[in-house]
Amino acid sequence: LPIDRDNDETAPETYRLPPELSKFNEFFLSQNSKTLPSSNKYDHAINLVTGAKVLYRPIYPLSQKELAELRKYIDKNLKNGRIRESKSPARAPILFVPKTDGGLRLCVDYRGLNKVSVKNRYPLPLISEILDRLAGSKVFSKIDI
Repeated sequence: LPIDRDNDETAPETYRLPPELSKFNEFFLSQNSKTLPSSNKYDHAINLVTGAKVLYRPIYPLSQKELAELRKYIDKNLKNGRIRESKSPARAPILFVPKTDGGLRLCVDYRGLNKVSVKNRYPLPLISEILDRLAGSKVFSKIDI
């Protein structure tokens, strides 16, 4: 079953959904991947340590190629509804890391914000338990946003 591509049966194998996942086809349609659900009262918020100063980290220098890539990223994702203007009183610098295919991956340096954020403390499962849950699995996926 082709993943969208106008149901093109000649789509390359890399764009084809394995038959056992066909009941989930709607989740792989490109039209459904262009926007995020509308926001609601449960939107994520980062709580800062009481009395902590809001950080305004300076931006990192970017090359002309990186600036062009950043503008393209912002324009595309604003248009598609994946991002919106920030309401945060803090600022975190961005940088680009080269991808293996020669493209650029946008990264955000949240280290400064992490230093003044209230930590969410809850028990995490042991890695060995997580790996045990994967035993017998045959299909795995990887996502690169």
